[in-house]
Amino acid sequence: MTIHHRKLWGILALVIGFFPALSGLLILLGHGNGSSALITGGLVILFGIALLTQPYFEVHDHNIILYSLVGTKEVIEFNSLQDVEIKNNKVYVRLPNGKVKRVQASRFMAAKRDWETFVQKVQQAHSA
Repeated sequence: MTIHHRKLWGILALVIGFFPALSGLLILLGHGNGSSALITGGLVILFGIALLTQPYFEVHDHNIILYSLVGTKEVIEFNSLQDVEIKNNKVYVRLPNGKVKRVQASRFMAAKRDWETFVQKVQQAHSA
């Protein structure tokens, strides 16, 4: 199961990045030095595109894969979905060594429908 980023954050980054990129471009076209605004706006736009296209995390029967926006990922292994807990909209995993690890994923950043499906899947695992 793939959980995506909330679209609001990607759209917000696109909108925020658009204004400095546009002003930097207009300054450059007017033979000024607007390169820093253009670069900053461009980076924020790329961040927004990544939020809209990259998965946030994936949940499998024995691991959770967290994706960063630059391509690296973290794989958190566990024995079964019964080892996954959601408290206060935050995700915790009981590792095979018995320690509990907080997963850097929360409802705040996740797409609403994806998060609800994830919560249902974890609840089903606990009731089985």
